[in-house]
Amino acid sequence: MSSHTPFYEKFIKKPAQQRNTDNVHTPLHNSSALEQKHKEKTIPHEKPAAPQHVHKLFHELTDERSSRKTQYLNNPVKLSAYTHYYVWWNLIRLVKLLQNIDILLENGDHAADFGSGPLTFVCALWIAKPELRRKQLSWYCVDISHRALNFGEELFLTLCAYTGKNAGTTESPWRIKKICGAFGTALTEKVALVTEANMFNEIFWNSPLALEEQADKTRQLIMRYLKPQGAVLLIEPGIPLAGAFLSLLRDCFLKEGFAIESPCPHGKTCCIPNRQIQDRAGKIPVATPD
Repeated sequence: MSSHTPFYEKFIKKPAQQRNTDNVHTPLHNSSALEQKHKEKTIPHEKPAAPQHVHKLFHELTDERSSRKTQYLNNPVKLSAYTHYYVWWNLIRLVKLLQNIDILLENGDHAADFGSGPLTFVCALWIAKPELRRKQLSWYCVDISHRALNFGEELFLTLCAYTGKNAGTTESPWRIKKICGAFGTALTEKVALVTEANMFNEIFWNSPLALEEQADKTRQLIMRYLKPQGAVLLIEPGIPLAGAFLSLLRDCFLKEGFAIESPCPHGKTCCIPNRQIQDRAGKIPVATPD
């Protein structure tokens, strides 16, 4: 969670090819069963967070990032604070963003969301893209916090039950595969889409690698996961370090033959006006830290 406007980049492999849509998964959930299961609650139960815990977590997520432990969401107190306050604001921000991005997935596709936490991205996509709700998709949701993943699964199932009731549908065909592990954990299938939201900024502070090395390592890992015509969507807080990292990744993926689909599709020397000549001479637009 960040109070900054998020940066994001979406990369697509070119030239695009028609995907095989014949591979169809058996639907995992029945909305009537979900409604019965969750009729006594509207959101997953967590012990209410004390205001001071929310306040402390706010500093750990903003001006005290470097002191925050990587596995902070495995701490029940911090998870309670996060789910009490930050999940809902992140959902609002992600839904607004995703409503303006084309997400092309077909029946039978696998997708992977890294740093899933409480499945915020998957829930936001379900809200933002009603046209995808009947697609039979398999999601690998990967995070180092099993507590956060369990909360997120309950949240997603509750959301499916609610939207299924309103839409009159009988099935929720997204399969959620929770994986407790870090970015780099092996998956059993190649995926059509790799996503993450607010994960890499948590790695920066404890990584011994230079930012350029971290970007190249990230590219290598993502390419290992992707199908030949896969797409990548990366979302990070609007801080200078995150901007610099995504700019470096732009260069990495352009060299791999990807096209930048959003937000700026320009793949050559940056043509943004009002920059010094020496700045415009770079290969890519780079937001460098102050």
